[in-house]
Amino acid sequence: APGRPDLRFIADRLAERVHRLEQALERLSGEKTDPEAVHDVRVTCRRLVGGLDACRNEIGHRKRVKKLRRELQGLRRSLGTAREAEVGRKTLEAFGGAVTREEEILLGFLDAAFSREIKAVRAGEITGRPRSTLAARARRLLIRLIEPSLSGSPAKPDTLMRDLRSRALSVMRAGRAELLGRPREPLLQGDDAALHQLRISGKKLRYTMEFYEPLFPSRMDGRLQDGDAQFHPLL
Repeated sequence: APGRPDLRFIADRLAERVHRLEQALERLSGEKTDPEAVHDVRVTCRRLVGGLDACRNEIGHRKRVKKLRRELQGLRRSLGTAREAEVGRKTLEAFGGAVTREEEILLGFLDAAFSREIKAVRAGEITGRPRSTLAARARRLLIRLIEPSLSGSPAKPDTLMRDLRSRALSVMRAGRAELLGRPREPLLQGDDAALHQLRISGKKLRYTMEFYEPLFPSRMDGRLQDGDAQFHPLL
């Protein structure tokens, strides 16, 4: 096939993440907000940022990528209060039984916080940019990336893919070294900040592994995701 198969692979993986972000944003902007859409927007932002980080040495366009990455992180953070309000409501509801007066007041506060933040995000009041433009800018970046992957006929397409697999392994090994290199003493003492940083390192490695998974179909088994989940209740 003509073009660069390595760039085509990267473009396809990023396009998949942009599409998921578009779907989640559409649900968030609906007339009646789906609470799970808040969670899904935050997760898709993380995964798209993780994909951009995983292939940052392959795609170029550093200034555009840096700006898009910053805005994705801004969107994720801007929905933090809404997500906390959603989790708080679910936690209270899980207790069951009659709702006390104090719990009723707290539920009202959580609902108000959720609605207020969703409204601000829709209007672009928090980050200063309407959310609908974010996915469009990501699409334009993808077009710039895809263009060179469609032109020309590389002499050794197999070599390009072999080199991509080699670089992917290097990136994953660096992420693994960062994860395993975390100081153990604070973790054994249950230090919240250390546990949080460990989780961040684990997520970064997980998103990198997810991004390159099709290159190594027999070597990705999801164990890291299960391990990361063990730390979630502690935070």
